Amino acid sequence: MCEFCEIVKGNEEADIIYEDDKVMAVLNLKPASPGQILLFTKEHYPIMEQVPDPEVAHVFRIANKLST
Repeated sequence: MCEFCEIVKGNEEADIIYEDDKVMAVLNLKPASPGQILLFTKEHYPIMEQVPDPEVAHVFRIANKLST
């Protein structure tokens, strides 16, 4: 199982800064820069092209809000 799925299931510790029914955002434990956020879907998709378009749109709406 992937690390992000483990976070979603609550099996891995993470500093959650946003969560809804489709996505989760956490602070990166080893950030490239201070405050780096990891935003990912709660549903596991092996490759980006498998993510449904409405879900991609949702991810980017949330990314836009979190970037401020």
